[in-house]
Amino acid sequence: MSRTVNVALREKKRQQIIDAASSLFSTRGFFATTVSEIAKEAGMSHAAVFTYFSSKEELLDAIIQGP
Repeated sequence: MSRTVNVALREKKRQQIIDAASSLFSTRGFFATTVSEIAKEAGMSHAAVFTYFSSKEELLDAIIQGP
């Protein structure tokens, strides 16, 4: 797989996590949402979320900062 495709795939997965978290945070709230729920909504494993974000707080920061 080329580096360009790899970077694009990684960014797509990262955005899937951000979208899932944003949706859950807006409906359930930050504190009521677990990383496992975010992972399930994004269609990936709990561990995969931590590949992209070191914490739920870092994920919230990414949502707040935007693209």
